[in-house]
Amino acid sequence: ADHKKKCIFKSGYRRKGEIDYNYPVIAWNPTRDILTVFFEKSAEPYYFNYNANTGEREEDQVISNVDYVLDASYSQDGRMMVASAMKNGQSDIYIFDQRTQFFRPLTDDIYDDRQPRFINESKGIVFSSDRPDLKLNKVTTDGDYSFNSNYDIFYFPDYLARPRTLKRITKTKYNEWQPDHYDTAYISYLTDENGILNRNAAHYDSVFNYIRVVAQYKDTAHFYDTFRFYKNDIHAIKISNSVLENPGLLRMDTDFIYKDTVRAYAITDHNDNILSYRVLPRNRSVYDLFRYDGNYRLFKNPTPVNAEFYNKPRSSLPVKPLIKDTSLRFNSPDRILINIPDTSVTKKSDTLSKKGAREVEAEQYFQTDFPASGEENKKDSVNGKPGQENKASLFKKREKKKNKFASEALYFLTFSPDLFVIQADNSILTTPYLPYTPGTPLIFNPTINGVFKLAISDLFKDYRLIGGIGIRPDLTGADYFMTFENNKKRLDKRFIFYRKGQTQQTGDNLYTRTTSAEGRAELRWPFSEVMSLRTSVFSRQDKTIYLTSDVPSLEKPDEMKLWGGSKAELVFDNTIDRGMNLRTGSRFKVYSEFYDAVNLKGTSFAVVGADFRTYTKIHRQIIWANRIAYGSSFGSAKVVYFLGGSDGWLLPRTTDNAPDPNQNYMYMLEPGSLRGFNQNARNGNSFALYNSEIRIPVFKYLLNRALRSQFLENLQAVTFFDAGSAWLGFLPTGENNAYATRYIYNQPLVISVVTNRNPFVFGYGFGFRTTLLGYFIRWDYAWGVEENVFKAPINYFSLGMDF
Repeated sequence: ADHKKKCIFKSGYRRKGEIDYNYPVIAWNPTRDILTVFFEKSAEPYYFNYNANTGEREEDQVISNVDYVLDASYSQDGRMMVASAMKNGQSDIYIFDQRTQFFRPLTDDIYDDRQPRFINESKGIVFSSDRPDLKLNKVTTDGDYSFNSNYDIFYFPDYLARPRTLKRITKTKYNEWQPDHYDTAYISYLTDENGILNRNAAHYDSVFNYIRVVAQYKDTAHFYDTFRFYKNDIHAIKISNSVLENPGLLRMDTDFIYKDTVRAYAITDHNDNILSYRVLPRNRSVYDLFRYDGNYRLFKNPTPVNAEFYNKPRSSLPVKPLIKDTSLRFNSPDRILINIPDTSVTKKSDTLSKKGAREVEAEQYFQTDFPASGEENKKDSVNGKPGQENKASLFKKREKKKNKFASEALYFLTFSPDLFVIQADNSILTTPYLPYTPGTPLIFNPTINGVFKLAISDLFKDYRLIGGIGIRPDLTGADYFMTFENNKKRLDKRFIFYRKGQTQQTGDNLYTRTTSAEGRAELRWPFSEVMSLRTSVFSRQDKTIYLTSDVPSLEKPDEMKLWGGSKAELVFDNTIDRGMNLRTGSRFKVYSEFYDAVNLKGTSFAVVGADFRTYTKIHRQIIWANRIAYGSSFGSAKVVYFLGGSDGWLLPRTTDNAPDPNQNYMYMLEPGSLRGFNQNARNGNSFALYNSEIRIPVFKYLLNRALRSQFLENLQAVTFFDAGSAWLGFLPTGENNAYATRYIYNQPLVISVVTNRNPFVFGYGFGFRTTLLGYFIRWDYAWGVEENVFKAPINYFSLGMDF
């Protein structure tokens, strides 16, 4: 990174427990000897400055109003920077002032604007774009639009002027990239005019077009008269006496009209692509970067003083260099060389076969980026003297070689681990439905289990095998699951087996052992990167064994339900992670399920539901998250939804609000968070829920930079509002709803108390979230409102993200 070979930046893949740095973009400020590095960490743009004189690196700074930076370069005085940055899926040109740390857009449209550079003493900006015209009005996909089929060079003569004017430097059917400037007269760029990237020079100028004379009149009976004279001479203006002697003549305006003209000149004509180049006006030099013979090579050439002298018609391949190279190889003592030697071979003489056909006995080789055998330590030589570069060999005419491609071979699957997790977790491993038994404690409490997960996949991630086990801390039950995924083709296939067992007390001296086993086959068809249709068929067995503790329990027979069914889901997700529990975008799921009891004739039910979530950025890292969910079960059997509490509540409490005993409930489910209440504040076969949160990453927002502590980095202050209800039927306005009737079990009597209650309840409050010991922990403090009565606040400690 500097003369001391000090590493100031490391980019790579994210690993567990580490911070990842991706998309590095480097801009050098020669005036102040500062290196600015833009990168992306945890899906958020950052940058830092490195002072080459002091060797110090500044703290990372968050970039607030763009998604990430693509290209950047400094102005001549080192105070301003021009950048190409992504925001909302489009790349535009921005001006960046490090003193205010604010990106100010110069363009705002759907066109791809890249590689901006300051020119003309930093008064103008050139860039490459696929825009079809010079209009700067906002263009979106909502209206009519078109793109250029190639990239051209565009120019802001004065980017500070109002209104801003855009000029076109090139308009060809070829691609022009990496604009820069040789001096104030010539603009440089790369072009693939003959299929190889070479440098061009363009001279932008304004030349005389005509003299325009406009005669204006006092009244509206006469239209303005406009006269044009195409000689650059004031004496060429000749106006007829009829115009000059007109009594209604108010005034005459004279303007010299100029037109823009651009002349392009070919500066280089190489056999190899110029990967990149840099113009140094102070040294009057141009450095061109090539890849040749497996090495990167840097060539220093003089800045073209007179582009017309260098201009020659660009030839077709093979071509020769127009400028003698003065190469600087990257294998000098203080540089590191990426050494991938050329695999060219010497052509042998042609021979004639016995049949008279001519055969080329050229040495055959496999195309590969790995060094050929014995080539790693080969040195260039001239006249037998090793270590000297043969400069004339860079653009030599390539020998014709016969390529031999590898023949087809069997691909043997080799699996390797890609996931290994040992942790304590209270989430449900697979299916969200738990068996419901009337009279049991109505509490939805996924116990904190010791979870072990292991996944292995093949080299191409086509096949994946996942297995896991969750063991209850009191050793009264365990969960097992295994999943096999086949993602080789567009249609993804998944096969799941899940088993859950638990021993619990369901009454006085009555203990049961409940086991659930499920096999599921799932197909996923992606319509795009963000939307897919998922279907599955499954079979499930729920078995309840009454453990013997007395004679009645001994005589009680076991119960078994065997279910078969199917499920269909439409899933859309275009959210982008901006940090832990911070997203932008939207996602939704619409689903339908059908269950049929094979061994219980006439017992079946169906479930329909939807879940919509949006995440909106309010300012910088502050996110407003919203969720609307609905679900309903119907049929001869049903699912009972228990609404209330917090999702992933560690120490849940329940409300004595028994479901309607006349309903044949088979499964129970907690659909989401309704803070301000205990669990079972409302129950029924249908539910509706609304959640809204404003999430503020406190230290991340205030300091506007990356933090080394994950606890402080992910610390969020949250304010929220929840509203919802669960009821009997499709709509909460139906009669005989569970929320309107309270059941009291007093054996042998069941007493029903009918009340007139508002079906919907509300909750609001605040909370904090952060990462502690690798777990995302939520604390909420909420007040509930039921029938205009404010309830006492409740504390919630929960695990898990989102709502």
